[in-house]
Amino acid sequence: MVELDVLGRCAFVLDTGEVRLKTRKSAALFVYLLSRSPRPVSRGELSARFWPGTEDSSARSSLRQALFDVKAAFKKLPEPPLCASLAEVYVDRTQCRVCHEHLADDLRSPDDVTALADRVKSPADIMPNFDGMSEELDEWLDEFRRTSIETLTAGLTAIFSDGSRPLDLRLAAARYAYQLDPFKEAALRTLMRGYDEAGESPRAIQLYDAHYAMLDAELDVDPDVETQELAVDIKSRVLEPSQVPAQARAPSVLDSSLAVLPFECTLASEPAELVSLAVMDELICLLTTLRTPAVISGNSARRFAPERDDAISFGRQLGAQYVLTGRVIEAAHELRIFVEVSDTTNNRIISARPYRADAKGVLTTFPEIARRIVKQVIPSLHSEELRRIRNWSEHSLEANHLYLRARQLFGRIDRASAEKAISLLQRAVDKDPDHAPSHTLLAEWLWLGMQQGWLADRKAVEAEIEDRSQLASQLSADEGRARAMLGHMRWVAHKDGAGARRLIEEALDTLPGEAETMIWSVPALACLGETDRAVALGTRALALSPLDPSRFRNAHFLSIAHYARGDYEAAANLGMSSFELNDKYLSNLRITMAALVGSGQLAQARTLAQHHRVLEPGFEMAPYLEWQAFQIEDQRTRLGTHLTEAFG
Repeated sequence: MVELDVLGRCAFVLDTGEVRLKTRKSAALFVYLLSRSPRPVSRGELSARFWPGTEDSSARSSLRQALFDVKAAFKKLPEPPLCASLAEVYVDRTQCRVCHEHLADDLRSPDDVTALADRVKSPADIMPNFDGMSEELDEWLDEFRRTSIETLTAGLTAIFSDGSRPLDLRLAAARYAYQLDPFKEAALRTLMRGYDEAGESPRAIQLYDAHYAMLDAELDVDPDVETQELAVDIKSRVLEPSQVPAQARAPSVLDSSLAVLPFECTLASEPAELVSLAVMDELICLLTTLRTPAVISGNSARRFAPERDDAISFGRQLGAQYVLTGRVIEAAHELRIFVEVSDTTNNRIISARPYRADAKGVLTTFPEIARRIVKQVIPSLHSEELRRIRNWSEHSLEANHLYLRARQLFGRIDRASAEKAISLLQRAVDKDPDHAPSHTLLAEWLWLGMQQGWLADRKAVEAEIEDRSQLASQLSADEGRARAMLGHMRWVAHKDGAGARRLIEEALDTLPGEAETMIWSVPALACLGETDRAVALGTRALALSPLDPSRFRNAHFLSIAHYARGDYEAAANLGMSSFELNDKYLSNLRITMAALVGSGQLAQARTLAQHHRVLEPGFEMAPYLEWQAFQIEDQRTRLGTHLTEAFG
């Protein structure tokens, strides 16, 4: 057995001790073959990747020498891991143990985690000092490092998610996972809960505030709803709000109504009272252009005095279910605005967010800030309403349970799983016709079933996908994915470019930082010619969901955008990444084959074509190309040419 350790080094350890290979290329060759296992790699591919620009006979000679070095290093093993024929080479993975794939077993104390964190602080610490051997190897090394970090993070996640492990070990694992991936909010939540349990609630809030500021600065998005709710829960206990029974509701409270109250202002450049009322009026004007929520009139809200009155109590007097309050502070030529939205029925803060702007001309600056506030506040209110409905409705709880069962099946691309998921979701919407997430997920499963050829009546399925997406987006503003899917269908099924763009823009405007909304916008935008924007959105969505069970689909959608842009190598790499995650996804197989042909990798394309024939023996090229959604004729022609070459 060979134990491979690439964490901060590149070491090969046998039972008798560590062995060293003669050259970096020999070591890299073994790791490369192991990363491709169990698939064999042709000698031609290895020669081209490891000795590019070298005459073929010379490259093959160098390959033979490197393979000899590897075999010699492991010759004492009863079953050598390296296997080679005249045409192909592979590593027997059963004879190897990769250290970072077993972290959940190997890390048993906080000291173990700390030692590992000292060795690996970034992807560059995976197989360090192996850069620069060739451009082709650097590309592979970058990908290997990325996937190794993902595997390492998954191991840490298994540790900090296991409630049976000691708290100090879980916190150490969460801290390290969050260090490696500052967007990993599951790790952040574990840290926040740990600090809260240890009596360090202010530290948990401080950590959340720093995370909030980082997301706002780098991506202009909010934390996940689950993270926000945890922060609110901790903050509400730290601030010790007055205890109001959870079901207590003032008889005069209007459901889904909002009172915008005058802000507290500390300004040097403008009269505080004038700015306070101007801020309130700007927000009320914007909010009243929306269908929901109902907004309490400004004339009533003006009676509120921030320095004297309690906002939640005043909101109850106005009959409002929610109150929006805030502070405006001018400091060092910067305007800082803090906004909170609270539920008057239970004293719960449901949204808290800071904003910044230039202090020059406060009254001219604020309209743009007001638009940003409204864009963030409305989804929070809709999310709170959905949460409230779920808490009160037994039918909704049953629907949510069925929805979660169907969601767990996603990623299993087989007919039985699809039929089971669709059945579960149909039961969910029968239980609660207003359960928006079930309508959205049902639309996605129907889409997958249609793509895989399991649902024969394409027109009927397309119509149901549109109906489900339309209903979900009407039921909840949180279902940006549904609106983006609707835009996607508007183009694919009806070739309505203007309608597709409008729906996608609405989805992105409502939930600009939600990964699912972004990724479902990618294919239609790519097919409509907005390839640069599609690539940017897909790249961002992929970064925001590195361990998503739907990553195979996300990588495929981004591959479509790269293919449409003519970047065939990037499209092929993403397609192969999707294929490695799920080798039964037919839509990905086709685009990946085309991209491989376009990037000069015909042999690999034909290997995938053979796999495609097994999965869909009755595939017909003409109907597929007729249905294809590329708007530009040249793109459709290229796709047909590339696929024809792949299928041979």
